[in-house]
Amino acid sequence: MIAQIETAIINHIRLASQAPALGYRLACVESYAGELDDDFAQAVRRFPAVWVAFKNSDESKPYGASKYKWAVDCTFAVLTGARNPQDPSAARAGTVREPGVYQISEHVQQMLLMQDFGLAISPMQPMGAQLRINTRLGNEPVAVIVQEWRTRYILQAPIGSDGVAGAINPAENWPIAQPPDWLRANLNYSLNPPSGKTNATDTITLK
Repeated sequence: MIAQIETAIINHIRLASQAPALGYRLACVESYAGELDDDFAQAVRRFPAVWVAFKNSDESKPYGASKYKWAVDCTFAVLTGARNPQDPSAARAGTVREPGVYQISEHVQQMLLMQDFGLAISPMQPMGAQLRINTRLGNEPVAVIVQEWRTRYILQAPIGSDGVAGAINPAENWPIAQPPDWLRANLNYSLNPPSGKTNATDTITLK
């Protein structure tokens, strides 16, 4: 599930960055692989950029009444980077022509806030953010912000043909796939059911 979430975040930002209303294109939206640590100069040449990486997960907790289901709260880091040769603050605040890291970070927040990407996870929630890099590369100011995001998914033990978790037995085609536990439900209410018209909606999120 971790790989699915990370890929979904990347694909969602890539798609949103192509929207004309954004006013700019992100040159790089990828999974983070240490680019800022390995070759900083090369990474800066790809700004404005966004990188995504799994950070950690908290101690898992039992979910519901089943001992075979555990809730996993996990955190992802989203790094946004910008550069601008015009003045020392332009990499952060931006200019008319070039987005600053503040603007890119805020746009990414809007892209991801309360998204579940159609996966069996709780909606994405923003956590802490920090200005990780605020420096110059030669005469060019560069800045990077790291924003953390929290979500939850349900880890379920594979269930054998006897209905309980057990040792792997190839003859039994173990494990048997189980449907995911959805953490959010959308409800529609109709005051006049025959009409099929929805008069009110509600969303229930399971913690």
